[in-house]
Amino acid sequence: MLGYVYEETAYISDEVLDKFEDLMSECEFAPEEIDDINLFQSVLMYLFDLTNDYPNFLQPYEYALKMIDVLTPTKELQLLGRDIRFRWFESCEEIAKKDDIFNQQVLWGFMENRPLIRGLFNRANQLWEKGSIEEAHDLFLKIYNTNKEEDNIGARYSVKATAEKMSFKEFNKRFTYEDSEGSFYKDEELSKWFGNGLYRSNQLILTKTLYFQYF
Repeated sequence: MLGYVYEETAYISDEVLDKFEDLMSECEFAPEEIDDINLFQSVLMYLFDLTNDYPNFLQPYEYALKMIDVLTPTKELQLLGRDIRFRWFESCEEIAKKDDIFNQQVLWGFMENRPLIRGLFNRANQLWEKGSIEEAHDLFLKIYNTNKEEDNIGARYSVKATAEKMSFKEFNKRFTYEDSEGSFYKDEELSKWFGNGLYRSNQLILTKTLYFQYF
């Protein structure tokens, strides 16, 4: 299996990338923590414009969504967040198809790959939440197959759950929790359910190794 690295400069110029990285560096790569409201709004609009002008440049989607998540929810912000998520997932699926990534190794260790992996994983979660369990299972399985040795994002758990026709709501209630630091697995409960042996799905063997789940 060939290795894959998402190339940002295939979708933007070096100049645009440099400006973006300089701005993110100035806010320590956490624009959601900007205190000045005018600067916050300016950076958010800048990121939003990037997603429109360079739709297959993936980093700005995640930064913009993090900024929206810390604001007081309004109908306008909900619509904006929904639009950004839709276009992020659409771009990830387009890139995955164009670059044939599901027939390659897509390692989490390459930082460039992470927005693509997370976008595809969240798209699969969206399908699962909507009740499209078989379609979600197929996508989770493809994601898992790109990084079977590590599986940093925990796709193997979603593969098993969707194979068992478990609902998205049930899985998250049983096996995940949230705190101020993010979303995490309930390791003990998940370990008991996943089992000490092997689980087979479409001739895929999954082992019981627990990792931190990234979102």
